[in-house]
Formats: sequence, C-alpha cells, structure tokens
Amino acid sequence: MKQIFVGLFLVCLSSVGAHAQWRDETGTLVAEGDLIANLAASDFVLLGEVHDNPTHHELQARLLKGLVDAGRRPAVVWEMIPVERQIDIDRVLARKGAGRGAFALAEAVGWSDSGWPNFAIYAPIMKVAMEADLPILAGGISREMAMEIMGIGLDAFVTGRGWETGSIGAAAREVQLDAVFEGHCRLMPRERLAPMLDIQVARDIAMAEVLAGAVTDGADGAVLIAGHGHVRADAGVPLHLARLSPDTKVAAVGLLEHEGTDPLPAVPQFHYVSATAPIERPDPCEDLRKRFGEHRSGTSAAD
Repeated sequence: MKQIFVGLFLVCLSSVGAHAQWRDETGTLVAEGDLIANLAASDFVLLGEVHDNPTHHELQARLLKGLVDAGRRPAVVWEMIPVERQIDIDRVLARKGAGRGAFALAEAVGWSDSGWPNFAIYAPIMKVAMEADLPILAGGISREMAMEIMGIGLDAFVTGRGWETGSIGAAAREVQLDAVFEGHCRLMPRERLAPMLDIQVARDIAMAEVLAGAVTDGADGAVLIAGHGHVRADAGVPLHLARLSPDTKVAAVGLLEHEGTDPLPAVPQFHYVSATAPIERPDPCEDLRKRFGEHRSGTSAAD
C-alpha cells in the first residue's frame, strides 16, 4: 500500500479544548494547520479512539471540522452503526428540519440499545458531519452478525455478504489475538479466542469495504470513526484497504490514553498518535473475573 505519512505525530492534550502540541517523528513541533493540510491530502483518514473517552471524540470532531474547512467532503464511516442500519441513516438524512438532527439519527439506528457509550459524547462528530452535509455510512457488525460468524466461520460469512476475503498474515493475526486476549483480561486461554478473533477481523473487513465503496461511489475520500485497534496500520483496516484500494493515501490516527508526565513512547503502528489522560472508569475486568469465577464454580447470578 502506498502510504502518505510515515512519520509519527504526538498530540499532548490534557483536557477538551486544551492547546495541542503536534510533533513529528524527530520531535519537531508541527502547526495544527499543517497537520490538517496533511490529513486533507489523504484519501482515507482513520480516527481511532478509546470508546468511552469524551476527549477523543472532541479530537475526532475537531479533525473532521478541519478537513471540511480545508475543502474536503469525505464520507464518515461509523464502526458503531451496523451496516444493516444504513437504511435508517438514509431516512433521517432525507428529512428536513429538527427531525434531521444528530440525536434523531442516533435514535433511528438504536444507539441506546447497542451497548456503545452514551451517544452524547459522539454527538460532536455527528453534528460536524451533518452540518457539512457529508455522507454518513454504517460500517459496523451487529450482534446478530457476530453470532453468525461464530456459527459458520469468518470465510463463509465474508463470502456470503459478497465481500472480498483476504489473509492478513500470521504476524497481523498474532497482533489481533494479543488485543483480544488483553481485551478479555487474560482470563480466557488464547486457543479459545479464535471465534472472537474472527469477529475482530470481520469488523476490519466490513469497515474497509464501506470505506472503499464510498470512494468508488464518488465520495471525496472517507473518514473512519472506530476503536484505535481497528485503525492500526500493521493489523487493522489499512491492511484491507491496501487490497481493496491500492495506491491510495491512508492516514491512521491512534487516539490513546497515557498516564504520567513522561512522553508517550513511539507508537509506529499509527501514522499519527494522540495521548490524553485516562478517564476514571470502573475496572473493566471486574465483571469478567466474577463471571469466570461463577462459571468455574458452576454457579450463576440467577442462582
């Protein structure tokens, strides 16, 4: 794949609206205007995130607004909205007046029942997209689709949807497996995680298919809103874009959390990276530990 940005940029942002310091791989400060110009030169801009961190969504909205102000009109693809809900998106976008707002769209696609964080923290991104009249595209995998993948396997699922299959290679699969293993708090044996890994890869394929399809259909490039694990250049959506849209320019932006005052180490998996302070949240592994403990002891919450 022909990549446009091989340098690593670091964003130091401690709170929403704070001054951002943008740095290249040499540590040289880069003006935000120059960064936006570089993003605007890409066919695909992939904006990764920690899903429940509001600062990351403010950053995504800011970068999207910068692209619009630079004259770009990209499609905006959402991991959080299953592909089968595109018809609901289109119905809202066809409305006029108050019924066309960001929260109306969220209601139409069933966001509140989806398991994703409260739509309010994503609303700034959606508002930028809707105010600029950008194409809004669903790129996610639903629970029902995930169950189907677990039943018939990744290859059969992808083929059945008319998507192109393609191996991501052993190294990329190992990276993905590591992420799934960590995501399950190291509580499940790695050999039992193959179905979850298939779902992760299916999500990447789905988003890449929608991104590439948007450009094929005439969109002015495309922006992806997704978890940072999906946008990493060595194992995520960029691998599939390389197959579906060769010789296009991709910018993968990883929005991460970083504790302490030490600079964030180099993260070569992304062409750009943003480091923000972690938000306060309950231990995400607590519920899993409880569930696994109950499973091993043969009890359940219902007992």
